[in-house]
Amino acid sequence: MREFQDLNQPVNERIARQVKAGDNRRSKTVGCWIALVALQTASGTAGAHREPRKLENVTKQAFDRYVGLTQERNDAELERGSHLCG
Repeated sequence: MREFQDLNQPVNERIARQVKAGDNRRSKTVGCWIALVALQTASGTAGAHREPRKLENVTKQAFDRYVGLTQERNDAELERGSHLCG
């Protein structure tokens, strides 16, 4: 209700009063809750119904080939006794 009583003050004084009210703990808490709810809502609805992309057959074959070649190289290095990373 104090806001309505201050309407007779010049605009500059009301703006200064509003800026000084930033120390109000309750207004900060309410503002944080509103921001958190808005962020949670936005992030929850953005990707809620998306399916992960399926790998194309060519990509899957290339990855399987890479894994196989890497495993063969690691096995060969273990038999020689050399370091895996080097």
